[in-house]
Amino acid sequence: MTLLDDVAVFRRVAAGGAGIVPPATGTGHPVATASTDADGLLTLDLAEPVDLAALAAALGPARALPTNPAGGRALVLFGETLPDEGERGVTVLAEVDGETAVRLLLRPDAFPPEPHG
Repeated sequence: MTLLDDVAVFRRVAAGGAGIVPPATGTGHPVATASTDADGLLTLDLAEPVDLAALAAALGPARALPTNPAGGRALVLFGETLPDEGERGVTVLAEVDGETAVRLLLRPDAFPPEPHG
């Protein structure tokens, strides 16, 4: 499987897909490690850095997020992975070093519908 294939399955896992088996990680796989925090953020440490343009070709344009004043790597968000209004989904972000992604963050998101009235 390719990294993008793995990301698609990991997004289903992060969305709470019952019975979804996460892809293998470690030696010989595109994802070295995968871990989930208490808020459901799934972190994928990549086995090798990936060209940001290649990810953007599959996930949509990457938009830089404001830099954390405390330091750390820059973050980009793939806006086309955001769920639409009234939907639940998993947004893909990346920690970047220059023009390469070194870690992917899969964040479960839900956007309630706008009140009409």
